[in-house]
Formats: sequence, C-alpha cells, structure tokens
Amino acid sequence: MTGMRPLAAILVTLGVWAVPPEHPQAAEKEQSMADQRPSHVRHLNERMAMPKYETKAAWEARAAWLRDHIRVSCGLVPEPEKTPLKGEVFGKIERDGYTIEKAYIESRPGFYACGNLYRPLGKKGPFPAVACPHGHWGEGRFGNEGEPKGSVPARCITLARMGCVVFSYDMVGYNDSKAQIGHSIAGTRNELWGISLMALQTWNSVRVLDWLQTLPDVIPDKIAVTGCSGGGTQTFMIMSIDPRVKVAAPVNMISCTMQGGCECENAPLLRIETNNMEIGALMAPRPLILCSVSGDWTKETPKVEYPAIRGIFELCGVPDRVTNVHLTGPHGYPKGHREAVYNFFRKWLMGIEDPTPFTEPPFQVEKKEDLLVWQGRELPKDAKKRDTLEAYIIGECRRQRDELLPKKAEDRKRFEETLGLAYRHAILAELPKPDEVVGEKLADNIPDDARVTPLALSRKGKGDRINAWLHRPPKPRAGAAAIVLVHPDGANALLNPTGGEPVGMLATLLDAGHLVLTIDAYLTGESAKLRPAREETMKGKRFFSAYNRTDLVERAQDILTSLAWLNGRRDVKEVGLVGVGQAGAWCLFAAPFTPEGTRVVADLAQVGNDEHIRWQADLFTPCLLKAGGFATAVALAAPRPLLLHDVSADLDVAPFRATYAAAGAPKSLRIENKECAEKGIAQWLSP
Repeated sequence: MTGMRPLAAILVTLGVWAVPPEHPQAAEKEQSMADQRPSHVRHLNERMAMPKYETKAAWEARAAWLRDHIRVSCGLVPEPEKTPLKGEVFGKIERDGYTIEKAYIESRPGFYACGNLYRPLGKKGPFPAVACPHGHWGEGRFGNEGEPKGSVPARCITLARMGCVVFSYDMVGYNDSKAQIGHSIAGTRNELWGISLMALQTWNSVRVLDWLQTLPDVIPDKIAVTGCSGGGTQTFMIMSIDPRVKVAAPVNMISCTMQGGCECENAPLLRIETNNMEIGALMAPRPLILCSVSGDWTKETPKVEYPAIRGIFELCGVPDRVTNVHLTGPHGYPKGHREAVYNFFRKWLMGIEDPTPFTEPPFQVEKKEDLLVWQGRELPKDAKKRDTLEAYIIGECRRQRDELLPKKAEDRKRFEETLGLAYRHAILAELPKPDEVVGEKLADNIPDDARVTPLALSRKGKGDRINAWLHRPPKPRAGAAAIVLVHPDGANALLNPTGGEPVGMLATLLDAGHLVLTIDAYLTGESAKLRPAREETMKGKRFFSAYNRTDLVERAQDILTSLAWLNGRRDVKEVGLVGVGQAGAWCLFAAPFTPEGTRVVADLAQVGNDEHIRWQADLFTPCLLKAGGFATAVALAAPRPLLLHDVSADLDVAPFRATYAAAGAPKSLRIENKECAEKGIAQWLSP
C-alpha cells in the first residue's frame, strides 16, 4: 500500500487515529485515492480526441489560447528579432512555362534558409505565392519518389506553370541546411531556452512568408502553404499561427492516432492537452484541404479527423471552405492529391472559377547538383554551426529578458504580453476554484478538531491525488494565516522519524499559532514510490515533454491545489506558502498564481544563475528560461509579500527589486543571502 503504514504509525503515535494500517476500509479508501498521473504518459501514438465546442465564442477563446501556446512552445514568445533578410536569388534556369532559381535568406543572423524559387514564365504578374516545405524524403526538397509516393519538384513546377511563385525550402539539416546543422538538436538545456528543430523550422517559415511578401512579382496577401508528411506538419504549424497564410493543404499528416514521429514535429510543450486535429482547426475560417490515404495514419480521416475539423468550420459559418480528398494507397503526395490541391488553390487562392478539372502536365526534374545553393560556392563567413547558433539564441533570450522585465509601471503591459505569456504557458498551472478541489479524510473516525487530519486532495476530473496532512496548532492565534508548507522530501520529513511529532519549520509554525497543511508534492514523500511505475510507463515513448507536464509543473500545480483547498475553508481568512530547501523554488514558480495577498517564503537553496545544474534537474520545464526563469516568477508574483532566502551571490537580484518597485511594492520583497532562521520566517509571516 502506498504510504499507509508510515501515515498510520504517525497518527497512532499522536493518538489521533486508532485504525490499524491493515484495516480493510482504510486500505480500500487509500486505493481509490491513488494518483493517476504517473500511470498515464501521453505519447505521439496515443489515440486522441477532438474536444467539443458548442459555440463560436467558445472555440475562438480556445483558439486564441492555442495560438499563444504554439508560439510559446516554438520559442516565438518573446519573438526573435526580425533581422534584415539578407540573401540572394541567382542561377536562373528557364524551362517550358517556368523558371527555377537558387535562393537563400538569412532567417537569423548567420543562419540561412535555402531553397529553390519557381516562377511563371511568359505570364504577367504579380502572382499568388506558395510556400512548399518538404517532408522526410531522403532527397528533401528534391524528392522525386515516383507514384504513388509523389514528387516535390512536380508540384512546384506545376504551381509555377499555373501562375504562382513557389518557394521550396529545406527542413533544418537537409541538403543545403546540412552545411550548418543536422536534423537533431534535442537536449534539456535547449528545451529550457525554447530551442528545438520545430522552433527553428517554424521561424524559417515565418521568415519565408516575410520574404515572399517583399518579392515584386508576389501579391502579398495571397499566400498558400502545402507540404506532405513532415512538410504537412510544417504546413499546419505555420498556418495555425500566421494569418498571412490564406489557403493551406497539409497532406497525409493530421491524424487522431499519430502526431508526428520526428524531433522536428514535437516541440516541447506543444501537445499537452491538445493534438493535431485541434491545431489543424486553427485554419478556420480560411480555406483548408485535408488530403488522406488508406495506407497510413490518416486512414480514418473521412470518418474522424475531417468531421471534427469541419465542425469548427461550421461553427465559423463557412463549411464550404474545408474539404477532404481520400485516396487508396501508401503514405506520400501522389498525383491524385497534387491535382486536388491544384484545383483547390485555383479556386481559393487564384480566384479561378473553372469547373473543368486541372490535370498535371508532364514535368522535367533537374539534377540536384544544379539546384543546390551552396554547390560551387562557400557558405557566408558569418554562417553559424550548431554550437554558435544555440549560443546566439540563448544570448538573444537573455537580452530580451533584461529588456522586457518591468522597470516602471508602464512596462507591465508589454511584460505581461511577452515574458508573462511565455511563463504562463511554460508552467501551465492554475489556481483552482475552491469548489473544484475535493479534500477527503483517509479515515472516517477522525474528529474535526484532531491535532492532525490525514487527507487526500484532488481536482475534480483531473485524476490527481495529493497526500496531505492538516496540522492544528496547540494554541491557535487569531488572524494567523493558514500555511501550506512544502518539503522536497515530502511531509514526513517535517516529523521526528521516531516519535512522529512535528519538528523544524512545522513545529515553529504550529508554535506560532498557524494552521498548517503539509503535502507530498508530486512524486515526493510517500508518492515517490510511484516513480518506478511512471518510468515503466514511459519506456519506448519519445518526446515526453511535448505531451506531458514535467515534475516541476505538477509540483507547482499540487501546491496551488493545496492552497485553493486551504483557502476555501470557512475557518481560513488568508493563506501563506512556505517552501523548505529545494522546494522553495517550486513555491516561487507557483507564487504568481496564488491568491492575491498570499505571503510566500521561498528558500532558493543557493541556486545560482541560469547555468545552475538544477535547471536541468528538478527545476526543468521547457521554455522556462526563455520565459525569464526566476526573474519573471518574481515579477509576476509582485506585489505579493515575498521572502527569498539562501539566495546565491551568483544570482542577479537587481531585476527582482526593480520589478517590485515597478509594481509599487518595493517593501513587499525581502531578499536574504543566508538561510533564514525558522523563527524569523514565522515572524515575517505574521506582520
């Protein structure tokens, strides 16, 4: 049994519970209160469902949140600087009805997006434009696999002949891009800074749209995107966040059973409580064609994914703007799909109302060597490799953090829309309403005034369970705040291991007259016994942080759930939060979501700057350092009374003080480099 014997032993010692640990009622109740989170690890091959939205307003609210979440997960909040699009178009080849040129743009300083520009020949512009990201074909943008898998050059050539300017560009680590970086950059340090393959590719797509709009032969407000497989993922990612995409055709990718099998399709944070169907629906009300086949993960599209997405278009009043073309065959972008896309683009992008179906004419594929950008020429001298690119991005994040942290009251709005937004999506925790939290005693015969009451706390419908103990002071003090007290080793670490009586911070707070709730935050204390089960469940499941909350986020949520329950008690007027040792930082990250006026004590346990080892351990969650880390947590916590102690000399606290001054509450922040005495903390909690 999880935690029953230690808990029973403590309570028997205190004389508040005489139920034997093996009592059937207690065992049955404990089993029903098991935390479900460790046993369910979401993953890319899990069957997903599209949420139901009853009104357009409900969908629009969700859509706005989702767009922000996608941008945060892809490292685009705060947005990277849009530096000049230095580049070149050269090496023109003329063919029957179209031209092909080599092209590159500098999407970030020293980082280049390369590809080929296909243009109409013998037609008068300006023209609509189509961005063509490729998928995981061995030859990338030159992939010419034959039928039924398809051909990337075929669609580019045909779209150009139809009267579109087409840019076929590399995924990161393919063809010309391979000269700078490979197709893998995963790592916890990169995740902390919002650096991922999907982030790099999505930003490349943003800059491609920027560039296409500058071309004199392009109509700036008529841009479409299409790609298959991994290129389909890139298609629905850019269309979901960039309204400049007017028409889209993600091919053989949006699925309820497989969300994308590559690192470049799984940005950390991206699919927590969402999936590709919901992301694809963000295209509404703009025209969208979904292509699917019988031989891959889109085999159910006509019956599942398409009706789900069409439902959103119906809510938006434009069901005619979405369609599905389903073919029999294997994964690819076959001629049947290409022709369906050509006709869809003719209508919705080019405004051609011609009932005669357009068919793809024969095409000629050029030699790869004749279309590679860096073939026969050197990379620009400032071209960055992986290490220098990562260092540049991290440096930019630090500069943005320093610039955006509020220094005066009028800075708060911009801060909330940038670092604050990124922080909320990185932490993904919330303060539940008191009626959303259930607190159940672990035995029915514990009197309401018992010195210690063992509890299980949970949120309705969430499957979480938190071991908690409510400690009543021997001499309650009128007006004393009720305290949630968190120890990194769980609640039992606050008790004498032999006698079971409160010790340390718990004893001090009780002596000061506080009602105290101690908890086993996620996978700590007795709940740490669930970790092997979670690790077993995780085996073989890739991209954990793209689909699941991290330990830090779950702990922050447990802290907030506990505060909400405590704050909802009739005998509680105000609450406070105290984190001991390593748990102090967890409490600081929860602080911005706590009830207004909550007094928060966070032991930072000598965590130094953003290179400290704990950022890749218990403080890890994707995009947290990109969002500003401690500095943003402090700024969002203001003006709540906040005591930070055991603060490392390596940690720059000047921004902390500046943000509290900007919030008009400089005296509400106290910072101590040494660990504060327990009595001093108790006094600070009782001003």
